[in-house]
Amino acid sequence: MVTRSHGRLTRRIRALAGFLALGGAWGAGASAREQDLPSGASLVAKHLAAIGGADLVRATTSLRATGVTELPAQNIRGTFEVLAGRPAKAILRLELGGIGKAESGYNGTVGWMLDPMVGPSIVTGPQLDEMRNDAHFDAVLHPPDLVKSITTIARVEFDGRPAFKTHVVFVSGQTRDQFFDAERGYLLGFSGDSQTPMGVVPTTVTLRDYKAFGAMTHPARLIQAAMGVEQHFIFETYEYNTLKPEVFDPPAIIRAIMKTDAAPAQPVEPWRAEAVASFDEAWTTINDSFFDPGFGGLNWAAVRDELRPRVLSATSPEDSRRPIHEMLARLKRSHFVLMTSTATSDDPPRAGGATVGVDVRVLKDDVVITRVTAGSAAANAGLAAGQVLLAIDDEAASKWFRPQVSGVDPRTRALDVWRRVQRSLSGAPGSTATVRVSDDRGERVIKVSRSVEPGERVVLGDLPLFVTAVTERAAETPAGRPVGVIGFNVWMTPVNDPVARAVNRFRSAKGIVIDLRGNPGGLAAMISGVAGHLFTTPEVLGHMKTRSSDLVFRANPRMVTPEGVPVVPYGGPVAILVDELTASASECFAGALQSLGRARVFGRQTLGQALPASTRRLPNGDLLMYVVGDFVTATGRRLEGEGVVPDQVVPLSLQALRAGRDATLEAALRWFDSSADVN
Repeated sequence: MVTRSHGRLTRRIRALAGFLALGGAWGAGASAREQDLPSGASLVAKHLAAIGGADLVRATTSLRATGVTELPAQNIRGTFEVLAGRPAKAILRLELGGIGKAESGYNGTVGWMLDPMVGPSIVTGPQLDEMRNDAHFDAVLHPPDLVKSITTIARVEFDGRPAFKTHVVFVSGQTRDQFFDAERGYLLGFSGDSQTPMGVVPTTVTLRDYKAFGAMTHPARLIQAAMGVEQHFIFETYEYNTLKPEVFDPPAIIRAIMKTDAAPAQPVEPWRAEAVASFDEAWTTINDSFFDPGFGGLNWAAVRDELRPRVLSATSPEDSRRPIHEMLARLKRSHFVLMTSTATSDDPPRAGGATVGVDVRVLKDDVVITRVTAGSAAANAGLAAGQVLLAIDDEAASKWFRPQVSGVDPRTRALDVWRRVQRSLSGAPGSTATVRVSDDRGERVIKVSRSVEPGERVVLGDLPLFVTAVTERAAETPAGRPVGVIGFNVWMTPVNDPVARAVNRFRSAKGIVIDLRGNPGGLAAMISGVAGHLFTTPEVLGHMKTRSSDLVFRANPRMVTPEGVPVVPYGGPVAILVDELTASASECFAGALQSLGRARVFGRQTLGQALPASTRRLPNGDLLMYVVGDFVTATGRRLEGEGVVPDQVVPLSLQALRAGRDATLEAALRWFDSSADVN
């Protein structure tokens, strides 16, 4: 589960919009605690003079700023636009590669979020209070309706500059520490707890590179750091006094929600230097971000001291990666992965982005085709569910199975084999895959032309390319009751609207099936948005504990369609289908709904890899995926390791596959007939 979280996105949007609306400073004055420290009021006055003066601020009625944003460690980039106006209005629009468009706004009365991962929502409670403070256009003038006091408490260093640290108390009760340049007067940054939909998150904002944009001076770069991740905002343009009042009107979909009243060291070879730097950065990243500072009793410093010399003595780049792999294995957690940037003897890559339209699973010591894309070249050539794969091109099935290692979970082994088979199936578009299979008719060879998978392609930072796909179809129970079956292959934002429309199509059905078999996860925050189609209230789905925070996942009730039509979330029975390749965000979703009694789960035990993770590009070009939190359901159940155990286990059956039956779906359909919830 990759954590491009709703909480973090919300926090960045709101803090940036607020900072610009404020002209970069806060507060009114109380005297300093120490005689040699300047008062808070004098620091604010000095900052005002540095940015252009109080009169200039009073004469400004609105501003618009644009620029680019990036998360350097995750290699995610995008653009932003900020709108701010009197007396307290602010909007920030973001477009991030691989995530999509997002918006946060406050029009003086209503606060809202348009989050591509969670969906639209109205901001309430402490988050709205903070949004209201951040949007106050005249905060730089420290009006008494906003700021209760500002007290200088220490002389410190901030971002490499001598600074005065002040403590600001807002009328609303919010507090924040701010840092003013002791020599130049500029506000250098601020820190404090930020309210997000998932909980309170400690946040630090750094302001750099002040320069003139027209008559007023602003920082050209804002850096926000939270949960071990930095996001940079680089400002390119400013416009003053050009905005009309109507630009701050809430979007149509927010207005639709409002109408429903539903708001809640030595010279070495170049590769060796990179290898050592990569080991050090991987160790340090985990040391600074792992949710358990005690590492579960593991002496993390001793692990470094033991394995680092092996990097120094490695004989090749490939050899130098093994200590990192071993270091990650010592943690005994999922989502600690090193993705190599070059080919290795263990994992040779395949050229091209095409594949054969089949899916497979491991059944004991065989690889079995479980699904063939209807109408595909594979189906037309004769590949079918229930066939056993014996070879692909010149690669025999025995090469997909690594030697058995004592203690390895069968689910982990199945995932490893699945990845190797997928690699063998892939190749250049139009190339021919020679596939040897066996079934009831014996062995035979089938030649299939590889093609590019249909679906929207998503690139999220440094992660591999995702191709999203959503399926929907009507089905009937044995008693003839209508049921909707909805499946999607990855938790990425392009699936949001198709899933919403599929739920709307089956809103009157006697049951809905959500098929998450083979779904490896994706953006963690999306579980709140999809769950919102099934809850009328913001039920707690689970908690994510990080080093510094305890964040809460809540369902975001979807009271309107993507087109803004008012609806009521689906209230009928729900079945979720899972298997041994269901992982990460999919496990969190299934486990959360199972724990709350909102859904019954069918199939096979999931992978048990449910920890939230982030990524970082290492100096040698490899990509480190690392855990940043621990997830438990609302009832306190941990999914890591055990995974989700189905309410009804349905073993993989070769006989059923060859008969063209989906035994797991059939079990769910029978349950709808027997469920007391079915009318």
